[in-house]
Amino acid sequence: FLSATFHVTYSYVSVGLVLKEMSVVSHAVLNILKRLLVVVLLYISSVRVATFSNFVGLAICTFGLVLYSTDQQ
Repeated sequence: FLSATFHVTYSYVSVGLVLKEMSVVSHAVLNILKRLLVVVLLYISSVRVATFSNFVGLAICTFGLVLYSTDQQ
C-alpha cells in the first residue's frame, strides 16, 4: 500500500510540477541520475554485491548520459 501511495505521489509531482518547468528529456536524464545514485548508494551501504556485469551496466549508463549531455551543449 505504501509503495503504491509513494509511486502515485512521485508520478503526480513528476508530471504535475516538474514537467512544467523542464523538458521531458531533461527529466528523463535526471531520472537516470537518480537511479544511478540509488544503485551506487546500495553498493556503498553493502546492501547489494556488485558483479562485473553490474559495473558494465553502470558504465554503459554513465557513458550514454555523458554522450547525451555533451551532444546537447
